[in-house]
Amino acid sequence: MTTDRTTEIQAALAAVPAPPWRWIGSRTSGGPELVTDHSGRQYLLRAAKPVDGRGDELLDPAGDYPIYGDLQFRDKRPGERYSTMRRGDELAVGRTHYDENTIVDVDNPVARFLRDAPQYVADLLAENARLRQENAELVRALGLNEGAAA
Repeated sequence: MTTDRTTEIQAALAAVPAPPWRWIGSRTSGGPELVTDHSGRQYLLRAAKPVDGRGDELLDPAGDYPIYGDLQFRDKRPGERYSTMRRGDELAVGRTHYDENTIVDVDNPVARFLRDAPQYVADLLAENARLRQENAELVRALGLNEGAAA
């Protein structure tokens, strides 16, 4: 990987809130939501409240509660032949068996990758830097010039 590409990836990582990220929310109020607790809770991804033509929130006529949109994830369950889009609240992991509405994670590979991606990138960049340093030390120890080692 070139130094320019590494710098580009480092800049992209620096532009997003710091990891770790996690899924939270409530099944009854628009969850799941991807957040970070670094430097105070920052919401990174969440469902929007749909609005009507005038910009007013849509309300459930039965209870006058806002109707939330929902994130959907590509998902394939064991025994299924094809993957489909599933709502995030269907894939959400509840806090406990007696508090299923409080979301603590999302059981989906796409959701897990989104949650963990910033840490993956940070770890890979650190490993890249370590290997570059190790390579430079080997070049010096062998008395080679950097152009010959590449």
